[in-house]
Amino acid sequence: MKNKNIILLGGTVAVLALYAYFGEYKREINEEKKKDTESKIVSLAKDQIQKIELRKGEGVSIVLERTVDGWNIISPISDQADNEIVDGFLEQITGEKIVDQIEPKTTDLSEYGLKPSLGFVI
Repeated sequence: MKNKNIILLGGTVAVLALYAYFGEYKREINEEKKKDTESKIVSLAKDQIQKIELRKGEGVSIVLERTVDGWNIISPISDQADNEIVDGFLEQITGEKIVDQIEPKTTDLSEYGLKPSLGFVI
């Protein structure tokens, strides 16, 4: 009888420990990963980006393209780009996260310096 109670108590503790680990701990980790993924501005991985276009104002744009040899400038001139700088830029923009949002329907964007926009990254 005493052994049955010990086995029953041990089984109950094991079930509760498994629930705590898989039900609570793993759920929290998965929720954090999901929030982290959803809050990223650029949802692509750094290695998935093959072409970048930087625009500033009217008619001023720089186009970079990834090749097997590294990054190349396509426009406005054709030349080889500095791979470390382009990779560092990609590392920064793929790691950026959304901090806050404003509602453009009710807010004048010029108050925040967002209108007119200074440039675009495509």
